Amino acid sequence: MFLKNQIKKIADDFPIIIKPNIGQPTFLNLYDLNETNEKTGKKLEFEIYVITDISFNKDLIIAFLTSKIKLQPILKSRGEFNERRGKKYDLKIRNAIKMDYGDLKNVENPSEDFCEAWDIYHNIENKGFKNSKRNHLFKCSLELELSISQEIWNLLENKECVLFDLILEYSSKNQVRINYHSLALFNKNWEDFSFIHASDTHIARRNDFIYEFLRNKALKKVEGGFREEKSDDYFILEREFEFREEFQEEKLERFRHGKYNFNDNLRLFISKANEMQNNKQLDFIVLTGDLTDYVDTANYDKYYDNNFQFLLDIFLGITRDLNLKDKQLMNTTELMVPIFTIVGNHDYRKGFYSIKTGKIYQKFGFERNDIKDYSDDKFFNYFRAIYSRTKFLHDYFRFINPNLNYKVEIGKKFSLIFLDTGLDSIANLFGLMRSAPSTRGLRKYQITLLRQYIQQSNDRRIIIFMHTPPLSPNLGLWKKWRLRKKFGLKRDIEWYDFYEPHIKKHTGSKRIDSILNFKYQTIMYRWSKLMEILSGSDKVVKRRIDMVFCGHTHTLKEFRIEEAKDGEKKKVNYGFYFIPYFIDVPCKIFTNRYRDIIELFDDKESLQAWFDAKKPFIFQTQGLGPLSSKSKVKSPGFRLITIENNLVTDIDVYSMQIKENEG
Repeated sequence: MFLKNQIKKIADDFPIIIKPNIGQPTFLNLYDLNETNEKTGKKLEFEIYVITDISFNKDLIIAFLTSKIKLQPILKSRGEFNERRGKKYDLKIRNAIKMDYGDLKNVENPSEDFCEAWDIYHNIENKGFKNSKRNHLFKCSLELELSISQEIWNLLENKECVLFDLILEYSSKNQVRINYHSLALFNKNWEDFSFIHASDTHIARRNDFIYEFLRNKALKKVEGGFREEKSDDYFILEREFEFREEFQEEKLERFRHGKYNFNDNLRLFISKANEMQNNKQLDFIVLTGDLTDYVDTANYDKYYDNNFQFLLDIFLGITRDLNLKDKQLMNTTELMVPIFTIVGNHDYRKGFYSIKTGKIYQKFGFERNDIKDYSDDKFFNYFRAIYSRTKFLHDYFRFINPNLNYKVEIGKKFSLIFLDTGLDSIANLFGLMRSAPSTRGLRKYQITLLRQYIQQSNDRRIIIFMHTPPLSPNLGLWKKWRLRKKFGLKRDIEWYDFYEPHIKKHTGSKRIDSILNFKYQTIMYRWSKLMEILSGSDKVVKRRIDMVFCGHTHTLKEFRIEEAKDGEKKKVNYGFYFIPYFIDVPCKIFTNRYRDIIELFDDKESLQAWFDAKKPFIFQTQGLGPLSSKSKVKSPGFRLITIENNLVTDIDVYSMQIKENEG
């Protein structure tokens, strides 16, 4: 049943299902089957993608899959793993189609299926499936029998959503392949829904070891009577966190030295997400990259080969090491909410970094003295720590999500487009060395895919999710000092000084791009083309995107952009720091707390008119794992986006806070 057994046992000549999967589930909606909500018993149908070796054709794949595929619901989040699941349901194979791999550029009006299949093939070619013999892709149609469909309907009586594992049993070899949480069953019209945007979880098995090291060290000091009750040692032993709206302003300085375990942040988030789903506040989650801190483990580990396996166990609430004494290090709660994932630059990194490198420890809320005596089992190699390749994602592709770029339709009015922003770019070597890297950005084929997804969306509202932001301001201490003088301020300059109404008082314009460089810690390749597409000035797809959600910088920022005419464009250094190269910025940039402005509208018509006039909006969300900033600390958190009557009505910020009963 467990992942490591699947990896070791399944023979390379056996077909495996790679989609849907936990990071890209299929939504099944009973409401769509019969909008009168009568249980007339229409069959539930969905599609899967199977990769095989060259020996399989259509008839062979149907014969192989027949009687081997099961569907199993997850009924509760806690308890013994197998006891959380219900009975298995048989599935019928209706059809199989061999997906051809053609030249994306030469295909006129490619379908959504072709685009996503092309993306999977591209990942196979880049050794994303670890040199597997499986390099042929089939799309298969499946259905549940009528009586089973009615039985599954009943599972939703007291639930907003039911998740299902998709199980492929290799009975002759006594082996099994499980696509966890690969189907999500709903019964709603999707005119009203809510989702969470979270980013930068930075999961690593090592995080638990460091946290255990710190707790043991603190425990020795406390038991020895060397610390007062209000000391940091008591804090790490007795503190208790929770997620609530906005920030605990009076305790933000406490978070600067909070000594975080990013793994435990995710465990806490899972409990919060399940609670929100039970309260009908949440339908799904989007995680935009840096899911792991690096791929390989930093310590010798008999339970995990890499951190993608460990991440999956946290989602599933599985604890393999039964000798753990600290309950905080146990994965005991399974996520009951469907998630969509994309990768970030850290997910491409194979090697681990030393926690003592530079000031990286500050992102954990550590002081250098905290980790003085800590050491990893394996030797740290700096150059290996920044070595990145697509092939290191092989377990992500096989067990979480086979696509780097894809599109999902939610209801009748929304399209979600997911874009990979690539691995670290050495063109911005200065930023990479300072732990503020730019990433390679979009390749030519991704621009083609993005345009196709936009055209396929027709009149739907479009939300784009990406790891690295399209905009990121360079606002260092020197720049802050200069602008403080320019604005005539006697205090330190704050981010709200750049809000539209405030900056106009100082510069005569609401634009912020005239005084700040926004080509910092962002994407390198085809940045201008992406900005044109977002702002509606692209010559191929002439429509504005609605919203973009991203992470990477661990900061909380909100922007809107407008197309800039030739006389309105500003120059910016493209990012080659040793050889400056200036280009035109193809749009005007503004900033404000747009999430607050949205709440000021009393009627939906006025809100829609304002939203459509001002879009696109670009939202950066703070990390769910690391602290958000070196100078202005914001505790880890996420955004909750609420859609009512097909219009965004709330974009709330949640953060990790110390429970009120704590000192």
